[in-house]
Amino acid sequence: MEEYNELEGLLPIWPSSTNSFLKQNELPSVADPKKLKRIISNRVSAQKSRMKKLHYVSEMEAKVKALEAEIAVLQPQVLMFTTQQQLLQMEQKSLHHQLSARTNTKLLKDAEIEENKAQLNTLRELHLSQHQQFSWSQPQFSMNSNLCINETTAHHL
Repeated sequence: MEEYNELEGLLPIWPSSTNSFLKQNELPSVADPKKLKRIISNRVSAQKSRMKKLHYVSEMEAKVKALEAEIAVLQPQVLMFTTQQQLLQMEQKSLHHQLSARTNTKLLKDAEIEENKAQLNTLRELHLSQHQQFSWSQPQFSMNSNLCINETTAHHL
């Protein structure tokens, strides 16, 4: 019975409405000291388990409060970043449309340049052929004129 006296202060307190458990100071009348020691040890272990559970629950409640506070701080930032993302996406679409328009304009100008080059080559070829036709007929006439001028000049001298 000495063991009971040592552990008497550690016995848990149960609500009086709980009929299935013995109250703190009520121990079953057990003649076997080993059985009594086991009953007391079980009660102490159960009390420790309940205290551990209460401590765990209070830690979890504190974590919940801390996380809720963090959410309250971060939620405006998330909203701001979401708005900023939407603005950047709109700007990206606008820039994409501008790029497409400028690409199309460049393609049209490149095609116009190629068309102008083709026209220029055609005009050069036409000019060259006209120049060659003119120079074939012109030199013969020029040579006869030069000969006439030279012969007339020679007679006068």
